[in-house]
Amino acid sequence: MPRRLAVPLVALLTLASCGPRTGGEANDLTAQVLFTGNGTYDRQGDRRGVKIAGGLRETVWETAPPLPARRVTVRYDSDARPLAWALEIEAPEFSAADLAGEGARRVRTADGTGGLRPAPGGRLAETVILEQPGGDLRVVTRGYAAQAEAGVLPAFR
Repeated sequence: MPRRLAVPLVALLTLASCGPRTGGEANDLTAQVLFTGNGTYDRQGDRRGVKIAGGLRETVWETAPPLPARRVTVRYDSDARPLAWALEIEAPEFSAADLAGEGARRVRTADGTGGLRPAPGGRLAETVILEQPGGDLRVVTRGYAAQAEAGVLPAFR
């Protein structure tokens, strides 16, 4: 293969290997939640990176949410995004139990909101999945709770 074709081919293959996979385990619900929380799908959002209170930002999907739901909103600290984010999932087509998986345990926040804490060692181990009125869900990382919602911290104990 001529060198002038090899360099673009290697670059194309490298780019194609980035981001979420289209099949297998990486396409499961947990992976979709993690990719959404970490910013993989932000470019597809209807409103992206909008500044909100306390130095946080948010991205909202209404026309094509990255999760099977009517609307998805992620709030995050842009300086610590992988550790500090919270998802609001309106009218999800899945339950908190579906997302939390086996070994999850029931938890409560300081204000009495119930939810599930995924089992230790799982990909969502540092989150709580809070059940909201009307069937909506919130997925909150420990980092986000520590920074922006101290009332959620008791659910991590």
